[in-house]
Amino acid sequence: MHELGLAQETLDLAVAAAEKEHGAKIISLRIEIGAMSGVEPEAFRFALETIAGNTMADHATIIIETTEGRELNLLSLEVNHV
Repeated sequence: MHELGLAQETLDLAVAAAEKEHGAKIISLRIEIGAMSGVEPEAFRFALETIAGNTMADHATIIIETTEGRELNLLSLEVNHV
C-alpha cells in the first residue's frame, strides 16, 4: 500500500511545519487528493490516522478534499500553541 509511505511523508511535513511554528499539537490537517493521483483517499486517511498516534498529530481531524487532477497536497494545518 503506497498510501502508507505517502501518509508518512505528509505527516513528516506537517510535524516539521508545526514545530517551526512552535506548535504543541496539530489540531487538523487539510489535504487535497486528485482522482488521477493513484491515491485512495480512505486508505490514505486510515494510514495517516494509524501513524499519527503518539505524535503531535494524534487525534487530529483529517479533512480530505478531492479534485479531478493528479495532486496530493498538504493544504493547511491548524496548530495549538499550548
